[in-house]
Amino acid sequence: MNKTKWLVVALSLLVLLNLALMTFLFFKPGPPPHLPNPQVREIIISQLNFNDQQAADYEKLIREHQQQIREKQEEIRQLKQDLYKQLISEDLQRKENIIEHLGSLQMEIEQVHYNHFESIKELCTPDQLPAFEQLSEDLARLFASGAPRPPQ
Repeated sequence: MNKTKWLVVALSLLVLLNLALMTFLFFKPGPPPHLPNPQVREIIISQLNFNDQQAADYEKLIREHQQQIREKQEEIRQLKQDLYKQLISEDLQRKENIIEHLGSLQMEIEQVHYNHFESIKELCTPDQLPAFEQLSEDLARLFASGAPRPPQ
């Protein structure tokens, strides 16, 4: 093989490698959408020893809770867009108002979470309330991102 053939083969391999790399980089799937952790649902049902009806009512509570949180998160997203538009504006009062509103929305989200767990407590029978009290001690750890889950 002469030098020209080696050069053509090497160049062809480099082109193929570059195409493969670009395909991998541009067409790989993104991160999966954030989904609620099904383990949390199962942990709560298991620890509280919910019957089938309680579990079904709990599922309804979950859907309502998720909808309320989505609405608040959408409001936050819109407000953050407005806030960052203020970077090119001189309206400091508007910026402060947006930041205060963001803070109040975060407080509303925490209230929605708290109300959700109060609703779960209302599903419990008197016999299940001690288990709910134990669960309430683990709630922060149970829902903290990246935190280890308590054993089932």
